[in-house]
Amino acid sequence: MEEDLFPSAMSQNTRSELEEERRLFYVALTRAEHQAYLTYAQSRYRWGKLVDSEPSRFIEEITGKYLEYLTPVETNYRYKPMVNTDIFGDVDKSKLRQSKPVAGTPPKWVTGDEPKHDMPIRRLKPMAGNGPAPSSGPAMPDSKLQPGNIVIHERFGKGKVLNLEGVGADRKAEIHFEVGGIKKLLLRFAKLDVIG
Repeated sequence: MEEDLFPSAMSQNTRSELEEERRLFYVALTRAEHQAYLTYAQSRYRWGKLVDSEPSRFIEEITGKYLEYLTPVETNYRYKPMVNTDIFGDVDKSKLRQSKPVAGTPPKWVTGDEPKHDMPIRRLKPMAGNGPAPSSGPAMPDSKLQPGNIVIHERFGKGKVLNLEGVGADRKAEIHFEVGGIKKLLLRFAKLDVIG
């Protein structure tokens, strides 16, 4: 229950839109019948930024005798972190590094004497954009597959191809299997064997 969420920031353009949000809030509260918990966050990430949240105006419009605050209401509201920094104890300032080290021995991998890791380095072959897919990946769809073909699938068993749609890696087949009925399968992952 925060401003710009409920009521929504987009509903605050006209009075009628705001009244519609207020009506929705009233309907939600009356559905609760006996008790409802209304919550709001002190801050939240919106569009990648941490922003302070403000309680919804709808909470303030409720008569005080119907409200029971579980946390104290603050008059000068501001962001407070959830974690109390006192749990970490005092920091020993003498152990903090104030500047870059000017002397010392860098790790061996920085000097080039030894590799960074024990694993052998593997070179990957570049793949052309329109070239064939690597053989280790999923099988490419069989271009000879036609409606009416009889196929075998390892899970659904024997089936008849009803329809084909799409092109290339997005090609799909609609197949009526003896076990499982009609299924739509993406051919590059289906692993079908054509038997007729």
